Parts: sequence; C-alpha cells; structure tokens
Amino acid sequence: MNLNRYKKLILVTFCLLAVSTVLVVATERNNKAPIVNDSVECTPEQNPQQCWETMISGTLKNLGLDQAFEVLSELYSTEPAFAADCHSYVHLLGQAAYDEFSKGKKINLTPKSSYCGYGFYHGFMETLLWSGDSIETAKSFCKQAGVQLAEQTTDAEGACYHGIGHGAIDGSDPRYWGDPEAMIKPGMDLCRAVSPDPRLLYRCVTGVYNSIEILSQDPKYKLTMMIDDPVYLCPSQPEEFQEGCYSNMIPAILRVTVGDYKKSLAIVESIKEAGGSSKIKQSVVEGTIYEYVRANLKEPGVILTDGLALCRSLAENLRLSCVRGLSGGYMKYGEPEREYVAALDFCQKAALNATERNTCYESVLSRLRIWYSSAKSEEICGLVPKQYQGLCIN
Repeated sequence: MNLNRYKKLILVTFCLLAVSTVLVVATERNNKAPIVNDSVECTPEQNPQQCWETMISGTLKNLGLDQAFEVLSELYSTEPAFAADCHSYVHLLGQAAYDEFSKGKKINLTPKSSYCGYGFYHGFMETLLWSGDSIETAKSFCKQAGVQLAEQTTDAEGACYHGIGHGAIDGSDPRYWGDPEAMIKPGMDLCRAVSPDPRLLYRCVTGVYNSIEILSQDPKYKLTMMIDDPVYLCPSQPEEFQEGCYSNMIPAILRVTVGDYKKSLAIVESIKEAGGSSKIKQSVVEGTIYEYVRANLKEPGVILTDGLALCRSLAENLRLSCVRGLSGGYMKYGEPEREYVAALDFCQKAALNATERNTCYESVLSRLRIWYSSAKSEEICGLVPKQYQGLCIN
C-alpha cells in the first residue's frame, strides 16, 4: 500500500468524530481496537489539530477523564506534531474537564493528570476562575488532587496551585494595560490569600508570571517593554519570587532570539543576581534546555551531540544545570508514563563524562516521585547501574 495513502487512512480512522451524539474514541496501549460510534468524518484535508481536540473532548464527555488521557497518550505516540505541542492539548483537556465539573459531573483524577508538564491543571484552573467560580472551589479541588494522588505523585497539589496563579490573571481591566506590575498585583494578592504555606505560594505566583508572559504576546495589552526586554519584570519582584519570574519568561526569551538557544542562554547568563550568586541562572538554564529537548524530541541524536555541545559551551558554573535540563526535558515532555525511558537512555550514553552522567542520573532519579508512584519509582531505580541507585529518593 502507498505509504502516504496508508497515513491518510490512519488519520481518517483517528478523526472520526460525533457531532450530535459525539464521537468517542478510546485507544488502549495494549493495541485494542479503538471504540468508535456513528460519526461524521474528519478528513485528512481538514485541520488535524481541530480533529485531535474534538477527539479528546468527545472522549472525556463519553468515557471520562482516564480514557481521554489514553487518547492523548496514543496521539503522542503516533503523531509527531501532537507530541511537540502536547502541553497545549492537555491544557484544552483541563478546560473541557472543568466544563464537565461545572455541570456537577465528578472528575476522577488519576496520575495521568501529570502528562505533558501538568498542563491539565493550568487549563482547569484558568477556566474555573475565569468562569467566576469561587476560589474556595479551586482550593478544595487542589487539596483533593494532592490527597487523592499522594501515592502516585508528590506534585499534584503544587501543580494545581500553579494553575490557580495561571488563572488569576486575565487582563480584563484595561486600566492596567501597559503596566505589568499593576496587571499581576491582583493575582499576587490572591496567591498570598489562598496559599496555606510558602511552597504552594511559590507555585501559585509562578502561575501568575506564566500568565503575564502569555499576555505580553498580545499587542492589546501594551506590554511592549516585555517584548523588547523579556526579563523586564523580574528584577523588581520580591527576592523569593525572582527565580520563578525569570523561569517563566523563557518563552519570551526564545521569541526574542527566534528560537536560537545559544543566544537565549547568553541572555540568561547576563541575569544579575545578588551577592554574585548563580542560583537563578542555573534554574533558568535548566528550564531553557527543557524547551530545547521539547523542540528536538524526535531527534535524540541531535540532543546528544548538539545539546551536549551547547551545555559545554556555557560558563563552568552553568554546565551541569544544562545537563540537568537535557535529562529533565525528557521527563517533562517525554512519552506519557514512559518519560524515564528516554531520560535514562540519555544518561547512559558514552558521550557524557563521569560528572555529567552522575548529574544526569541524579536529575532523573531524585525526582521520580513527581511523576510516578513509590512502587514504580522503586522499579525504575532498579533499572539503573547500582552505583547510581543511591541517588533515588523515595
């Protein structure tokens, strides 16, 4: 069979959608056939992104959140364009999940809510707050997430609070346009009011910075100073939040440099820190390299050669942070439930020197519980050479 025709047939199969009764597609990872109801076709000539969105939201409505994540996971594995922007699609799943939640339907959270950088919580909380639902509902949902998923992940509640901060900024008051400090103030105040401890406060305010960076892309908000200087806002922020501010301006830095990572890292290296510290720079270097990995996920050879060379070109105090970014990028943006596979494969490459390899394993193994249960983390830890197993933190 002609390869292009075969690909089109696959896409037609995936893009069968329901309009009135809603199409349902659920694909199991054990190669069971997809479940498809009567539908209207979405052809290869139509927009595949819209097709994917409808598949995910339709599955959520008919089969629930767990199966919607299964469809998302399958698309990640089969569609490179989807994998490269998975975080955005899981955002949309969070929005659709809140729509169901607001109608009184129960949302059964699973560890899959961590897929693709926890974007589910961003979309859920944005929609919750922008729809006028109460902050008490948001807090209750986050607490429920933390308790319900405590065995599977240590970061559900924190990711949820980041979502609260994300949703606290909507740019709806034109009196504040052009003044980023004024635009973020309501969100910062909200985070201080709702966060029960410093850890969750920090996660919340990072969501605020995330949102103002997104708004800066829209000329309507007159944030030209943030376009000209992508880290404009950060030096004026409270010292305890500056790292979170700089880290959430990485997309703005990449826009200024048109995706040139060497130039982007030069901007990061120029950050001024109190007392000659390099803690913020190290964190932002790591986060920048996460995005480098995301952009090159389907080119692991490029990540190994060019990525490692990029790390080694940095100042000595930033090189290992960059290596952490290479392994951490696989964990943040890798194949759902199998993120560790590519990350550990990278760590064992002969191209890494002993120090880089130790840093790589430490980056992955010390944070397994963010993504996996205790049992799964222990299983993964057993896959690495014994001299690195002590880096695992249960």
